[in-house]
Amino acid sequence: MSMPTSAKANKADQAVIADYEIHVTLIDKQVVPQIPSSLNCGETVHYKSDDGTGRNAGEVKIKFLDNGSPYLNLDGSPKIEVSSNEPPLELSKRGIFTGRCYIRTPEGEEYGWGPNYPAAGGNHDVR
Repeated sequence: MSMPTSAKANKADQAVIADYEIHVTLIDKQVVPQIPSSLNCGETVHYKSDDGTGRNAGEVKIKFLDNGSPYLNLDGSPKIEVSSNEPPLELSKRGIFTGRCYIRTPEGEEYGWGPNYPAAGGNHDVR
């Protein structure tokens, strides 16, 4: 069982609790997610960017493709794109889900997954 962590859910800086806070680091225009080796279905996840020094690097976006998403929309369909601006999200499906990670800086530049940057992706192994 994971230990809950504090997470900033949105620009209102309202503290919320998530079971997992996944850091996505932006260093020298390279995006690297730090996804735990396994996650538990029914628990919650929040994403947060980091510039390598602990400071916020911008908005994190995760896009799930091919094999679906561990998250569901209110209508029960797979939630294919998630953001660090959202409150913690419940892991609703078991399986291994590949996500492509991106960070949009406050200046509007976007960095992340691409053919030359495969490390900007990672699996969410939900058990």
